[in-house]
Amino acid sequence: KEIYNMGINTFAGSLGVALYNDNGFVQVLKYSNVSSLPSYNGWSTLPINSITIPTTVSVGTYKLYCVYKATSESDWQIVRGKVGTANYLNVTTSATNITFSAPTDVMPQLTVNSINVTGNVYQNKTGRFSVNITNTGGEYNSAIELYLKSSVDQSITNVLTENVNIASGETKTIYMYDSVKVVPGQYVLSIMYDPLNSSSSSATLTPVSNVTNVSVLAEPTGATALSLSSAIAFPNQTNVDKNNAKLTAVVKNTGGYFENKLIAFIFPVSGGSSLTYIGYQDAMIDTNEEATFTFSGSIDLDPSQYMIAVFYLNSSNKWTRVLPTNYSSLTFTLTDNISSIVENQYSNDVQVYPNPSSDILYLKSDDRVRTIRICDLLGKQLQILYPDTNGEIQVPVETLAPGTYILRMETDNAVKTTKFIKK
Repeated sequence: KEIYNMGINTFAGSLGVALYNDNGFVQVLKYSNVSSLPSYNGWSTLPINSITIPTTVSVGTYKLYCVYKATSESDWQIVRGKVGTANYLNVTTSATNITFSAPTDVMPQLTVNSINVTGNVYQNKTGRFSVNITNTGGEYNSAIELYLKSSVDQSITNVLTENVNIASGETKTIYMYDSVKVVPGQYVLSIMYDPLNSSSSSATLTPVSNVTNVSVLAEPTGATALSLSSAIAFPNQTNVDKNNAKLTAVVKNTGGYFENKLIAFIFPVSGGSSLTYIGYQDAMIDTNEEATFTFSGSIDLDPSQYMIAVFYLNSSNKWTRVLPTNYSSLTFTLTDNISSIVENQYSNDVQVYPNPSSDILYLKSDDRVRTIRICDLLGKQLQILYPDTNGEIQVPVETLAPGTYILRMETDNAVKTTKFIKK
């Protein structure tokens, strides 16, 4: 069995195999010491050729895992397996026999509940699609592909690909945005996935039943004309948390199709050049469409009064203020409320593991994580990261003293906090 070190530190300690039951750790059966396992894909073959299960192990059912323990640690940790493959064997002990078997429920099984389209679909413009999927098999960690196939000519196909993670038993909505490179006409949308979890372009894709019909229209023309339907707003403009600012704007397009950037620039109250910005994002607004946008993030400025205004990037690649001017700017007071997180209700849906952790804490998020902050229980910030990605994210915690800490995760859609323990 090959074991890879995917962390940022060289590993020194012990590798072995251990029995677990429904209550957790039972017993290490055999282990061997490893002096140095390099970081980032350093690997070692598990130095164990045979194992014996002692007669002191009670009759029952168990799972046999590969485990590791760093030199400085006292507890064994389970080695994580490749997604889509089991990292354990089933073990059954009786008075006379011991049997081993491989799990049979590790392969994913996806079902598409619905395929939806937002707005019109245009040739050479970004299509906005969403797919609701349920996984009744093992964890899925590979690509799904959305096929846009002509109802007339089956050879005309546009493919959108998205790498996703869907846990066993999970139902998830996946948003897929990509340019539509087909001629105008009638098309059928369908989904395919990789049942082998191979994450390989040569993987054999399997179709998922459920299709949706869609019309692709000719590429739109005409100048963009964006305006605000109401004044931009913070939840409380007299108390904007510099660590979690969130501005909303309702934008309507009365001109040609808009597909470009939106941003909220921050200025001194007296005017002049912008000091920073929040909410830089891609936006797609069809003719006569109205949409609500959130401009969120951290504002790295001293607490004080500032002015914020919403802009869009025009066809000449110049930032243009969204009109009317009395709706698109706002004076606000920036404050530092980092200590208030100790009073917040903690989120139950933040996935961090292992917890407790000794060196690396893993965080899983479907949304793109902009900022991760680690604070003590009094709210003092000790560490900040800017991963700007989604999926599984490594958070190094080896420099923290043993104790309980608060992790605050900021995405484009939400701010969530949870507690973890550093061993």
